[in-house]
Amino acid sequence: MNRWLVVLGAGVLCMGAGCSDSDSAPEGMAGAGGGNAGSAGSNDVGGDSGEGSGGRAGSGAGTGGNKAGSGGSLSAGGGGDGGEPASDNAFEPDVPEEYVGQIVDPGLEVIAHTAREGVLGPEWLMAVKNTGTDYLCAIDVRYTFLDAADAELGSGSGLLDVGLVRGCNGTCGFTGCLGPGKVGMLVDQLGLTDVDVSQIAKVTHEFGALILTDAAPTDEIKVSGVQPVPAEFGGNVFSGMLENDSPDGVKNPSVAIYGLNAAGRPLFASEAIELVTIAAGSSWPFETSPRFEEPYVTYAAYAKVSDL
Repeated sequence: MNRWLVVLGAGVLCMGAGCSDSDSAPEGMAGAGGGNAGSAGSNDVGGDSGEGSGGRAGSGAGTGGNKAGSGGSLSAGGGGDGGEPASDNAFEPDVPEEYVGQIVDPGLEVIAHTAREGVLGPEWLMAVKNTGTDYLCAIDVRYTFLDAADAELGSGSGLLDVGLVRGCNGTCGFTGCLGPGKVGMLVDQLGLTDVDVSQIAKVTHEFGALILTDAAPTDEIKVSGVQPVPAEFGGNVFSGMLENDSPDGVKNPSVAIYGLNAAGRPLFASEAIELVTIAAGSSWPFETSPRFEEPYVTYAAYAKVSDL
């Protein structure tokens, strides 16, 4: 879990505990990624975001996510089918997060979390900011829930949804990496199984990642036209378009959209995926699942594609 790889073109340097001479860069990195949401603190919006619809107007677009990234702008609005938006807390439950990894300064910080009862069962959501200067890829987060006596209640792990970049200083294919100052998010539907959320007094976490030294940001894959639409059995889902503005076709698109409160805390996630090809200059219409009922202030949309 405390393994870090520095990817230098075709070469790989392993950093941190657990490294050995046999470590090498994993293949198939292209295809992960998406937009990054503005969140608590002075965070850029590194991708596709926008306002909610319905409900009471939100109080703001996060406490610092005020710089529009490629493909969208961050603005306040209501959410869901009406009713009051979620609290402006960055952490729910409001308990501390403690980093316990062996890397002294991983360049990552948990800035928000949510425990909720979702349509399919309990869910754990996190927002993580890149506070360093490197492009971090394949970011794995492991977390443990502790009670007031530091006894373990449960644990889980997940990969962050992050932004799309191109390798080889912009000349190679799409790769999922979290750029400096950007925010990634995750949702886990297993970590809170059999955990009494009311007993959580602290959450510990650690990270693993790859460092890509020749990453270049790109805005060629965009999520647009996102809006909540009524779901078949109540609640809402998101609909929208994934646009391919690159000179080449891409395949197997997916989109994960997180509804956020005013502090940038992820409240829920809804996803869409299809095994199709999107030609250069074309787009893919999508509709997400599962449904959601919570009001939200804004959203963050994370797209994934694979190169042909």
